[in-house]
Amino acid sequence: LLCGIARNGVATPGQPRTGAGDGEAPGAQRDWLVRGIMGATQDGSIVVGDFVRSGDFLNFMVRDRQTAQADLDMQLQRYALELRFRGEAGDAVGALLFSCNGRGEGLFGVANHDSECIRAALGTAGASEVPVAGFFCNGEIGPVGVHAGPAPRPAAGTSEAAKLSTPVDIKPPTPIHGFTSVICVLREVAQ
Repeated sequence: LLCGIARNGVATPGQPRTGAGDGEAPGAQRDWLVRGIMGATQDGSIVVGDFVRSGDFLNFMVRDRQTAQADLDMQLQRYALELRFRGEAGDAVGALLFSCNGRGEGLFGVANHDSECIRAALGTAGASEVPVAGFFCNGEIGPVGVHAGPAPRPAAGTSEAAKLSTPVDIKPPTPIHGFTSVICVLREVAQ
C-alpha cells in the first residue's frame, strides 16, 4: 500500500486543480508524488515517507500493472499534445529513462517495457528507432507531471563563465520519486 501526495491541491505549479474536493468528479486524473506508508501511530494516524502539509491531497495507491501502463500511456500522450499545442518542431533523437526498481520485468512481466513504450511513442529518428538509454533506480529525480520544452538559453554574447552559472529553469522543489519513471527526451531544436 502506497500514498500519493498532490501538494497543496496542485500537483504541478501553474496547473489547475483537479479531483474530488475542488468541484470535479471523484477519480479525476491528477499527478501524484508517490510515497511509502511507513506505519501508524498509537492514535491511528498514518506515517508517510514525506512531509504532508495542510491542504495537500492524499490518495491510497497500490502497484498494479494496468494502472501503471495506463499512466505511462497518458503521460506520453500529454507530452506529444503539449509539443503540438506549443507548435514546437524537432524530432526526438534520443531519450534518457530512469525507472524505479519497482517497475520493469517484476511489474510488467516483460523486459524493456517502459523503454519500448517510449520508443513507440517517439517514433523514429530518420530511418532508425529512437535510442533509449538509462538505468533502474531507487528514487528518480524529476518534476511531477509533464514538462515539455527546452531550458532557457543564455543571451547571445554571454560570457562562458556566466553561461555556466546560469540557473536551469526547474521550479523548486524537484522531488525524488518512487515507483515511477522519469524520462528526458532529447530533441533537435531549430536554431
